Amino acid sequence: MRILFVCTGNTCRSYMAETLMEELIDGQEDDDRLQKGELKVSSAGLFAVEGDEANEDALEALEKLYKIKGEKHKARKLTEEMTEESDLIFTMEESQKHAILDCYPETEGKVFSLKEYAIGSRGDDVDGDEEDILLDKNIDVEDPYGGDEENYRECAEEIRELVEIVLKKILAQKPEDK
Repeated sequence: MRILFVCTGNTCRSYMAETLMEELIDGQEDDDRLQKGELKVSSAGLFAVEGDEANEDALEALEKLYKIKGEKHKARKLTEEMTEESDLIFTMEESQKHAILDCYPETEGKVFSLKEYAIGSRGDDVDGDEEDILLDKNIDVEDPYGGDEENYRECAEEIRELVEIVLKKILAQKPEDK
């Protein structure tokens, strides 16, 4: 299964989601599919400048919160080929989801905002053990770009919680459901 995270510039939110999901996958030893490398994760941006490096504040948030040292990330602009190769596409904002659907209508049914997939558009899919941060009315993962250190940490924490839920949902699916 191929998962693609998408945001605006692919230097912050989608990069953090990709990195955090990879970290979670690496920490899962009890699922055969993960050991066989059947889950592939990548990221891109709707308006990315090819080759831009990850945002320094995003790198710092990942390192301070999760001890993840940022590798040399190079931003990628979303392409039709990427959408075709992906089984699930997660955007950080509802408007990004609609932009993808407008450009690539064939993605219908596999493109979701991250929060929508994790908890449903009204928060009605929550098991009850997720944090309050997931229950707000906003379906978007807010862009911390231009914000302070705290904004980046809060964004990283929110993304971490959401990708944990998404990974649980994916792993709970039977292979024939995918």
